[in-house]
Amino acid sequence: MSRTRQSSRVARIFVTIVATTAVLLAMNTLASIPQSIALSGGNPYSSCIQSSVVSERFVYEFRWGGLPAATAEWRTHRRTAHGKDMLEGTGKAKTLKPVAVFWKMRGTIRAILGVDPIVPDHFTLYRKDNSRSRSITLNFDHPSGVLSINRIGKHGQPRRYTREIKGQYDPVSAAFVFRTLDFNKDDTIQIHVQPGKNVYCVDFRVLGRERVTVEAGRFDAIVLSASIRNLTKNEPCTGLEDTKVWISDDSRRLFLRAQTTVALGVVSGELVAYSLTEEPQPDHPS
Repeated sequence: MSRTRQSSRVARIFVTIVATTAVLLAMNTLASIPQSIALSGGNPYSSCIQSSVVSERFVYEFRWGGLPAATAEWRTHRRTAHGKDMLEGTGKAKTLKPVAVFWKMRGTIRAILGVDPIVPDHFTLYRKDNSRSRSITLNFDHPSGVLSINRIGKHGQPRRYTREIKGQYDPVSAAFVFRTLDFNKDDTIQIHVQPGKNVYCVDFRVLGRERVTVEAGRFDAIVLSASIRNLTKNEPCTGLEDTKVWISDDSRRLFLRAQTTVALGVVSGELVAYSLTEEPQPDHPS
């Protein structure tokens, strides 16, 4: 395989894992009926972040085989917009040497979503691969039921699309919905995610529970497997085989580890540091 094709394959793998961690999950099973998660379902999913927590910060490191490959940082904080309680998240990712020698990637994400219930409002992804830049912006207009998509491809040409909002989430709001769920063995859950002009069905299957150690600490974890199907093109997404995700088995539902097998080896990422900032509690008179 040529170096150009190798770098292209690795690029797709890392962008999928780093930029849309929430989209890395599950396989259908005949033993259980999938629980479908959709905006149109009217399910009142509320943020997993406790009301006293005003911000979160997560740092991840990714490896390709045994080599350091990329780092990512994600921050979430509360804000008020139009008189509503909202969450705003920002993330950034970059490749490291030796991967950056043939593929230098820099990426940022910004997302805004409603808290109670969780409703996507805005999502922007910007990427620079070597010397080429591209971006995608999603704006959800729920009163009109229209999703506006602004896209600038690798050749710099802007394109605009509109889609009907039929229950799909952007990757960040999908991740927050995912963090609110309860999981039982063999549960299968489907979430429709729209990271760009296409809609994907992400199937989650609960494999079990185990104790897992990552750089950030030791956690009781829920283990899930994953598969993704492109609904717009009506075809499965290939190249991400044997994908597994570990999340903390507590109310925080922290993404701890992700791992997938590809033609060029195993790509994995894990949580190396995190922090939660809480509002100061008022002093009570004695």
